[in-house]
Amino acid sequence: MRQANACVRGLGDGHTRQCEDMNHGDYLDTVDDAAEAGVEQDERDEGSDLGSRVRTPIAIVIILLVLLLTMCTAIGSITKFQVTRVQFIARNAECLTCHTEVLAEMRKSSQHQPFITKHCTSCHTPHGALVRVKERTWYASAASRIGMWFQWGPFRWLFQDPNAKTDTKPSAGRTTTSTTSKGGLGESKLTSPLTTLCWSCHGNLRHDLSLPVDHPPFKGGHCTSCHDPHASMTKPLLVGDDHILCGQCHPMTDLSRKHLHQPAEQWRCRSCHRAHGSDHRGMLVARQRILCFSCHPEVATDDLLRVRHRPFIGDECTSCHEPHGAPAKPMLIAPEPELCYLCHPKTAGEFSRDSHHPVPNKIKCTSCHRAHGSKEDALLRQPEKQLCLSCHDEIDHERDLVFQHQPFEKDKCTVCHVPHGSKYGPLLQAPTPDLCYKCHPGVKDQFGLPSHHPIGPKLKCTGCHRVHGSNYWGLLHSRGNKLCYRCHSSVRITYEVSRHSDVPCLRCHTWHGSVYDPLLVKMNPPLCLDCHQPNRWYSGPRAHPTWPKFYDWHAGKGLTCTSTCHNPHGTQFDHMVRNFPADWDGQCRQCHDDIGIYQ
Repeated sequence: MRQANACVRGLGDGHTRQCEDMNHGDYLDTVDDAAEAGVEQDERDEGSDLGSRVRTPIAIVIILLVLLLTMCTAIGSITKFQVTRVQFIARNAECLTCHTEVLAEMRKSSQHQPFITKHCTSCHTPHGALVRVKERTWYASAASRIGMWFQWGPFRWLFQDPNAKTDTKPSAGRTTTSTTSKGGLGESKLTSPLTTLCWSCHGNLRHDLSLPVDHPPFKGGHCTSCHDPHASMTKPLLVGDDHILCGQCHPMTDLSRKHLHQPAEQWRCRSCHRAHGSDHRGMLVARQRILCFSCHPEVATDDLLRVRHRPFIGDECTSCHEPHGAPAKPMLIAPEPELCYLCHPKTAGEFSRDSHHPVPNKIKCTSCHRAHGSKEDALLRQPEKQLCLSCHDEIDHERDLVFQHQPFEKDKCTVCHVPHGSKYGPLLQAPTPDLCYKCHPGVKDQFGLPSHHPIGPKLKCTGCHRVHGSNYWGLLHSRGNKLCYRCHSSVRITYEVSRHSDVPCLRCHTWHGSVYDPLLVKMNPPLCLDCHQPNRWYSGPRAHPTWPKFYDWHAGKGLTCTSTCHNPHGTQFDHMVRNFPADWDGQCRQCHDDIGIYQ
C-alpha cells in the first residue's frame, strides 16, 4: 500500500491510472494477507480470553469447595463433641446432680472411653437413700431439664439446697425425680477390684506382669497412681506430664549436670522406657544397642566392623554413657582418659612413665582408638604406621627411602615402640641394644667378641643405623668411610691424604666385633699381605719377622706390621712409618738401639 501511495505522489495526474494499474494487484494481495493475519490473531485472542474466562470460575469453585469442606469438618467435629457431651449429661444426670466437678473433665483432650460413652455405674456402685419419688410427664420433664441447666450453670448457687441434692434420671416418655438427704449418702465403691476392673478392658496388659522387669505401681495394682480414670490433658490418661508424673518417684538429679540427653531434657521418658513391664533392665523399650541405634544410626554401622569394643558387643552402652545427664561429651560418665581407666587401670600407670604419649594434655584416647568398632586391631582408627605418621610427620619422608626397616615397612610400629608409655625413650619396648637383639640375636654374639665397638649407654645401635629407612645398605646413616668419621674424626686428617685413602674402612675392619684387635676382619699381618704381596722384605730368610708370636718390646705386644713400624691410617712420613722418615735409622733404632746391633 505504501508503494502505491508513493507511485501516486511521484507521477502526474495523467499517469495516475497507469500507476494504479501497475500496483493494484500487489495492493490487493497485501490487503488480503493483512486481513487473514488479523483474523487469525483475533481468533487466538478470542481463544485466550475464552480460556481465561473458563479457568477463573473453575479456580474459584475449587477454592470455595475446599473452604466448604474445611468448615464442614470443623463444624462436624464441634457438633460431634457437643452431641457426645449432651449424651453424657443425659445418661448420667442423676450422678451429675451431685458430682458437678466431673463436667469440667469433659473439656480435657484425653478422655476415658467408658467415662464418656457409658454410665457411671459401669465402674462405680450407685449410692444414696431414696426419700420421695414423683413421676412427671414429658412436659414436666422438659421443664425439669431446663431447670437442671440453670443448676449446672453459673446460677447454681441460687437453686442449691444446702441440705439436699436432687438427681434426675430420664426414662422413656417420663422423668423420675428423687430427692436424697446428705445424711443418707452411702459410700460409693468400684464394681470390681481396681486391677480387675481395668483388665476387663485392658486384658492385654496382664502379660506385662510376667515380664522380668516390672514397674512397682503397675505390679501393685495402683493404676490410678499414674492414670486418671476419667480424663486428662495428657495421653494416655496420665495424671500429668512426664516431668511431673515420673519426677514424683524419680527426681532425676542427673538433669543438673552439664550435658543433657535430649529425651531426658525434654522429659520424654516414654521414648526409652516402658510404663508397665519390660524384658530389659531399666524398663527399656528395647535392648540398649537397638534403642540407641534408633536415634544414632551412624553408630549401628560399627557393629559390622571386624573389631568391636566389648561393652558395645555386650549391649552395655551405659558402661560408658549416661542416659540422662553427663559431665562430659558425648554423654560420657567421666571425661577421658578417666573413663577408659575404669576398665583399663594398667594403662593409667603406663602414662605415668618417663616416656609417654601426651595424654590428656594434647591428645585423648579417642585420638588413636575408636570407641565402638574398627577394622584394625586394638580399635585403632587407622593402620599402625598411618596412624603414627598422622602426628609424626617428620618421619613421613622415610617411607620413600630405598631401604626400609622391616617392621616399619610392614606397618608394625609396636614391634619396637609401646603405644602408651615406657621407661625408655622414645617409647621403646626395651633399651638399646637389647631391643635390637630381639630380632638380631647374632649381633649380640658379635658384641661379645674380644674386640668390639663399645656398645652401651654412650654408643647405641642408632649411632650407625637409622631405625626406619635409609638410602644406604644396612640402614646406615651415610655411605663408606663417612660413617666411621662420625666418631673417628681424628683419623680422617691423615687417612684422606695417605695411600690408603681409596680403601674403605670395612675392607680391614668389621663393624660389630672381631677376635682380632682392633676389629680386624683377619689377623695381622695376613690381612696386610692380601694387598701387599710377599717380596724380599716380607719373606725369605732375611725378612723381618712379623707375626704375633714375636714380641714387640717397644709396643709391649705381639709383633705385627702396625705394632711399631706402620700406621695403616696414614702418617706424615713415607711408607706410613710411625715416627721417623723411612730412610732414617731412627725408625729401626726404636727397637734395635739397646741391643747394640750398630755398635
